[in-house]
Amino acid sequence: MDVTHTGLLFGLQDMNKRNKHQFENPLSISIKNISINGLGLGFTINNNAMIDKIVQKHSQLEVELDLGFTIPCLMEIVRKEKVENGFYYGASYIDIPQEKTNVLRGFILTNKIETYFVQKREAQFKKVTEKKSAANQ
Repeated sequence: MDVTHTGLLFGLQDMNKRNKHQFENPLSISIKNISINGLGLGFTINNNAMIDKIVQKHSQLEVELDLGFTIPCLMEIVRKEKVENGFYYGASYIDIPQEKTNVLRGFILTNKIETYFVQKREAQFKKVTEKKSAANQ
């Protein structure tokens, strides 16, 4: 599900789990997509080309998602894709606090329902507009 939210990257560990780095100042991430199953999260790291060079597939990230409420979690990079101004990352959840799992599910379900009704309303409006246009010809 497409979203526009933010989060913070607090630390990362390389794919071999040998090197772990905690950031003095957490880095901002832009969350573009979120789901409870499958991929989990799609995001970009804001304005940080050096980190983009370090983060690779299977790197583990300590992040905090800000979805109107915060969720600290551990994620693993499963996809890294070059985009216009950096990289887009796909990550899967490794660890989410149990008490936040249902909150996350509720957030995703609510947003899916809202998206469905917005799309339905837009389709109905388009249909009515097309009928009026055809009737005026």
